[in-house]
Amino acid sequence: MKLRPKPSSIPIFEDTVLSLKDLSIGFNIQSRLQVRISYKSLMIDNIFFIDVFDADNLEARIFIEGVLQQIYQSICSEGRLVLITSLFCVGPGPDSGRIFTAIATERTTISTWIEDKSIPRFPKMDLRSFHENNSEYPPRIDFLAKVMKIVSKKSLTNAKGQSTNMKEIYLQVDNGKEFSVQLWKDMSERFDCFEGQLILCRGLRYNKIQGTRFLTTGDTAFISKGVEEEFGERFRKKKRN
Repeated sequence: MKLRPKPSSIPIFEDTVLSLKDLSIGFNIQSRLQVRISYKSLMIDNIFFIDVFDADNLEARIFIEGVLQQIYQSICSEGRLVLITSLFCVGPGPDSGRIFTAIATERTTISTWIEDKSIPRFPKMDLRSFHENNSEYPPRIDFLAKVMKIVSKKSLTNAKGQSTNMKEIYLQVDNGKEFSVQLWKDMSERFDCFEGQLILCRGLRYNKIQGTRFLTTGDTAFISKGVEEEFGERFRKKKRN
């Protein structure tokens, strides 16, 4: 693959900055999006993704691979406001809270943007409080939790008889109760958190059969950067109540 020029040398097609709602399925060659990066995954097999949201609080997940990840690895930083052009969009998965899943193409450019307070540090979320006496859970939930323990197991045999890796994260939520979530295969390497951290858990699904465990979904992310500063006092206050 031919190495493309740096973003600053690629012309922008239009001056209009669009919202994520203005995109459509397929190639969006002349799109210009002003978004904030809420999460950036670790890289696996030369691929990483970023979760972004715009001023309308619409969200998307963008996959960046190959030569493009070499170009944009340093630009894509959590909390940064960026301008992104020319994405290929596909529909989100079932029960997803994102408006699109997108793939960076050879035409895609990503560049830093002037800070704009109209887009906050984190998207507006309906954060689940486990103090609530409500046994019903939506298809996916977002909540704050403290990482109590991480157990990594390598070369396990799954139901198909294949060897795989697994990481189990034990979480304490705002009412003091502990849950766990298992990350299998690539998921075990995609997310990075540490014991003692306060993290924002996004896009998890409650396991009704095993009531102390959550399942991952296509929206799942474990965010640590900026979470203590933004939500730490709120989390500790709820734990005291």
